[in-house]
Amino acid sequence: MEVMLDSMGYKTVRIPETINATAEGGEFYYCSGQKILFSGACRNNIRGAEWVAQEFNVNELVILKSNVFHLDTLFTPVIDKKNKLRGVVACTELMEKDSKFSSKILQIGLELISSRLMLKIL
Repeated sequence: MEVMLDSMGYKTVRIPETINATAEGGEFYYCSGQKILFSGACRNNIRGAEWVAQEFNVNELVILKSNVFHLDTLFTPVIDKKNKLRGVVACTELMEKDSKFSSKILQIGLELISSRLMLKIL
C-alpha cells in the first residue's frame, strides 16, 4: 500500500516501532472541517490513535471502544456542504462504557439522543 500511495504522490509515514502503537486505516474517520479524529479502539490501541491524532494535528480525538471490525460499522458522521460536522449516527449499544463517546460529543457541540442508535443533525 505504501508503494502505491507514494507512486501517486501521497506522503506516507510509519509509526515508530519503539512506541508500541498500532493503528489500522479502517479504524479512523477524520473530519477535516473541524479537525476532529474519530478512532475505533478494536484493532487500534490508544497509543496508536494518539499518534495518528498528533500526526494530523487534530483539535479533538474521540475514541470509540468496541469489538466491531471497522469504525464505519459502528459510527458515521453527518457532514454538511461546507465540510462541517453537523451530527453523528452511531450504535452506542455496541460501545464499551468507557469509550467516552458521550462526553466528547457533548464537548464538540453534538448531542447524544439514544443509547441504541442516535441521529442528531444540528
